[in-house]
Amino acid sequence: MYKSKNIVILLLLFAGLISTTKIEAQWYSEKCPTKNNLNGISYIDINSGWIVGERGTILYRSGDEWKKYKEFTSENLNSVFMTDKNNMWSVGDNGTIIHFNGKNWESYDSPTTYDLFSVSFKDSENGIAVGDFGTILIFKNGGWNLLESGIRGNLYSVFYKKDEAWIGGGLECINVPIIKMGLYKNENSFINSFDPYATIKSIAFCSYEDGWAVGSPSTLLHFDGNQWQRTSTNDDYPSLNSVFFSEENDGISVGYGGTVLIYSDNVWTKEKTMTSQNLNGAVITKNKYFAVGDSGTIISRDLGSDKVIYDPFDTNPKIIQVYPNPCDAFLNVVIPFEDDNLTISITVSNITGEIIMQKELRFSTISLTYTLVTSDLKDGLYFIKTAIEGITTTNKFIVRH
Repeated sequence: MYKSKNIVILLLLFAGLISTTKIEAQWYSEKCPTKNNLNGISYIDINSGWIVGERGTILYRSGDEWKKYKEFTSENLNSVFMTDKNNMWSVGDNGTIIHFNGKNWESYDSPTTYDLFSVSFKDSENGIAVGDFGTILIFKNGGWNLLESGIRGNLYSVFYKKDEAWIGGGLECINVPIIKMGLYKNENSFINSFDPYATIKSIAFCSYEDGWAVGSPSTLLHFDGNQWQRTSTNDDYPSLNSVFFSEENDGISVGYGGTVLIYSDNVWTKEKTMTSQNLNGAVITKNKYFAVGDSGTIISRDLGSDKVIYDPFDTNPKIIQVYPNPCDAFLNVVIPFEDDNLTISITVSNITGEIIMQKELRFSTISLTYTLVTSDLKDGLYFIKTAIEGITTTNKFIVRH
């Protein structure tokens, strides 16, 4: 009895230090060649990325490091957008518009002197930028033109998709709606709007029926094809500055105090990072998350480097490693257990719940590595459920060919 009591006490003492088996996201601080605040980031692929920030800061990805582009402008740059690796745009204070032509950045004529906060393109020929006092600029036929919007508030975000753009903003004491704007060959029209009683700082769409908007105070909104609605999370979070989605179930939002929210399994989860700096921009490229912020902050997370935390007091068999993740042709599943001759049931399903594969395995060993062939699976998120002696655990993995 005395011995059992001591064991219970020891377990309680270690409970706050050691969690049960789980996958813990690992965020890393990347070396940055500037201490200026960073405001925006854009990627085409893992080797083609650009960051912009205060005092004309322009950074580019070279191999595994960030390098500073030669000084080009002294104006604060607030947003950057790449249509491809040889064509990108950045906008900033005092109506600044600059363009990268594949070799160099160049200044572009701007029809406004108001600060510009966001830029987005449908393709290399059609773009839109927004800024202070309802400023909306349309890029068409190789030039930027000012659109008379009649909006009083500041516009902080724009997302261009097909023949429409979604715009968000805000101004103290003046509620500025999220605006859906039709962009057609001969006319531009404001179709409808939604007033969230908040300041919208960033908008991202996955499809016509799936969009997200974030802002302050602590604003997280979802569009389901018909209406915008507030979304809650299991964690408290401060105001958010940026949201980005690579696909419908793979998103990131960042904000004040080093806040990072990851959207996966249809749930937003707050992650632990090593920074308390405000984060102003975020992006996902293939198997990596990036976020940038104040004082030259650049943090990243590689999906394939998530750390496995194992509880030595937990004797129940659990999946402690799934790799590589994302995977292409195969996925290794490592299952540790202590007893011999256990029956292991493995079930793989997609995000709609459809079962892709089921198997029962029996091994007489202290551990099992099972290789799952994924070459025939479509790109996307999948779930692998393992049942051993009544103990069921679920891991997720991503297939990218």
